[in-house]
Amino acid sequence: MVDYSGMTIEHLASQSDKKLENETIGQLGNLILVPPELNNQLGDNDFQDKKIILSNAKVFLDPIISGSNQWGSAEIENRTIWLAQTAFNEIWSFKH
Repeated sequence: MVDYSGMTIEHLASQSDKKLENETIGQLGNLILVPPELNNQLGDNDFQDKKIILSNAKVFLDPIISGSNQWGSAEIENRTIWLAQTAFNEIWSFKH
């Protein structure tokens, strides 16, 4: 069982990435929860390296992350939309 209270937030596209706008870096689609020791290991690595580290650590990678070979504005926006739709339709779904 995962202890979410001990998780930290990792930015898949690094906060130091000068190619992306701050608004893009901070979008939900760019964030993933990981244990603190894994967050330290991920550091400022690029997306491909982070993906390998996450996979080796047996972290669940959703279809957007696992299906991506690069990580930029388009991928972050697509994942943000996917996460919002999933939350609305499957997690917070209210039946009348």
